[in-house]
Amino acid sequence: MSTKRFFCALVALVAFLVVPAQGQEKLSASNTSRFVGNGRWDWTVFLQASPPVLGRIKCVEYTLHPTFPNPVRRVCTRGGNAQPFALSSNGWGTFTIGIKAYFADGKTQALQYDLVFDTTNAEQPACKTQVSLRIAEGTVRHLRGNGPHLLLYAEEIHESRASHFYLVNTERSVADDLEKFLEKDFLLRLQKFGLRQAKGTGLSAETYVTISAAANKAILVEVPESKLSLTLMQPRTHMSVEIEVCLP
Repeated sequence: MSTKRFFCALVALVAFLVVPAQGQEKLSASNTSRFVGNGRWDWTVFLQASPPVLGRIKCVEYTLHPTFPNPVRRVCTRGGNAQPFALSSNGWGTFTIGIKAYFADGKTQALQYDLVFDTTNAEQPACKTQVSLRIAEGTVRHLRGNGPHLLLYAEEIHESRASHFYLVNTERSVADDLEKFLEKDFLLRLQKFGLRQAKGTGLSAETYVTISAAANKAILVEVPESKLSLTLMQPRTHMSVEIEVCLP
């Protein structure tokens, strides 16, 4: 083979190797957030990719937490380059968003994104009692402070995506510390004691809320006359997580 032919073949081979597999574009996501008070946040999630890739996308489908009305939402307007295919909403907790990009040629590509809140300038509760505890998946721990009578149930624990909890405000003996439940059995126990899911963002007496939280991101929860912050540290999937709680 001549030197020229060898060089051309080498260039073609290198070009083949560096081109991503067809249908697997380099896609990612990001979000912005703004604390608006009463434990709630305005947030916007959007896609990230090169302009040529974005130009071939027809629509993006976002699957939100099932507590949202119409949790599966489709955006077919690209919008500005800073936040392409943006979806905006409002809530008080973080969670994992399912994302699927639909290309004009009929192909699709899926990814997951953990929503995060920028707590740098957010309103933080006055921390009268700092509690550090480890909670195993499927168990209950009491949060002991001078404020409301709170207990935390770990529904699911994950390392790489959001973990899910129930936070209960009650003076009743719903469960013992470290007691273990399946989620359905824990809900039956709450119903047995007449507890109800809180409406809105406030955790009033004899109610509970569900929480989705990613590691190392503080979650603010409104409790009677104040707020508490809850931060997950070193989660181990389907095992346990260290939690730091600032009680008012």
